[in-house]
Amino acid sequence: MKKRDIEFEKAVGIKVRVFRERLGWSQKHLADIANIEQNQVQRVENAKNTTTLAIITAIAKALGRQPFELLRTEHQVRVNTNFEAPARKKSPETTKHINEAVKSSFLNLPRSVVDIVKYCKERFNVTIPSSATSAVLKKLVEDKVLKRMPAKIKGRFLYLKK
Repeated sequence: MKKRDIEFEKAVGIKVRVFRERLGWSQKHLADIANIEQNQVQRVENAKNTTTLAIITAIAKALGRQPFELLRTEHQVRVNTNFEAPARKKSPETTKHINEAVKSSFLNLPRSVVDIVKYCKERFNVTIPSSATSAVLKKLVEDKVLKRMPAKIKGRFLYLKK
């Protein structure tokens, strides 16, 4: 899904402009009342860049409105209908390098994810994210290739060849 819905943002901007103009206020006056910069009002009204709930709330309060009143528009936002978690993509290279580490004597001693990432960097000259490393290690534990044990730091683990 797209991250931004420009049409919705434009519709919200129009709402802000309509409420502001009904009060006979300039963008500068609204910004002063809302205690925000004038360019933030311009960005919301013109759907330039994204804004924050804090800015929307400040504008709504200044206009004497609830934030939902600015967000309720005729525009139909396309919503998610697929509630399945997307499958995480592991690079085959990540798996390959970690399997090479397993084949070596490196994991004959307990090692942390950080140790394994450093090993792969030094040995294979690759940078593997710790999250990807953890995912591969988890699979190797499930496949009973590695054993996982708690480290001294709570929530951290060490991995060792079985």
